[in-house]
Amino acid sequence: MTTTIVPTLTVESAALDAVKYDMYRNIHKGIRYVLGGVTTSAGRVDPGDDTAVEALGAQWHDIVRLLVGHAEHENDFIGPLLDIHAPALGSVIADQHEQIEHQLAQLEVLADRAVGSAVADRRAVTHRLYLALASFTATFFQHMELEELEVNPTLSQAISVEGLREVEHELVASLSPEEVAQAAALMLPAMNVEDHVEWFGGMRAGAPPEAFAGVLGLARTVLAQASYEKVASRLGV
Repeated sequence: MTTTIVPTLTVESAALDAVKYDMYRNIHKGIRYVLGGVTTSAGRVDPGDDTAVEALGAQWHDIVRLLVGHAEHENDFIGPLLDIHAPALGSVIADQHEQIEHQLAQLEVLADRAVGSAVADRRAVTHRLYLALASFTATFFQHMELEELEVNPTLSQAISVEGLREVEHELVASLSPEEVAQAAALMLPAMNVEDHVEWFGGMRAGAPPEAFAGVLGLARTVLAQASYEKVASRLGV
């Protein structure tokens, strides 16, 4: 039986003031951005356009890989912290990750069905995919809300800022260059200028110069020109 994902706190009642170092903010902004985008794309796609439907399917497969990897990294690096400081909450998060992975597999099958269906049937199949993506997006947003309103304050009250920063650095160091680039391309368009300055400032302080230059170059390609210039000006680059 699938457990409904419902946070017990609200943005008014959660101890958000306790969050001094937010490991979730930027990646969650990026995930909301991309899930909203693919759901909208599924609702607008021309069922008679083979190329457009194939592109939608490929986009979804890329997102699935991202979300599965995201959950695995949380399990590996944040899960052990919850096991120590909030085991009941950690168990809920682990169960939700398992449920979400199952939903992602089902949605991949549905996306493949849309791509492979006859044109005469594709309007109905793509609409089914759209509804499934909308439902999954709502579920995943609730999952992220639980992490933001309950996991984040819990860990912030139990672990120092330096400790949380070290965990995040270890997580990022475990990523392949391809994963880093994919995450950056996802997050950057969804972040505000203060997020950008903080993120790039941390990278400039802790990463090799060539890595910083590479991600800054990526930002130039995924941000609007005015947004990139504002970030570059504040960074002094």
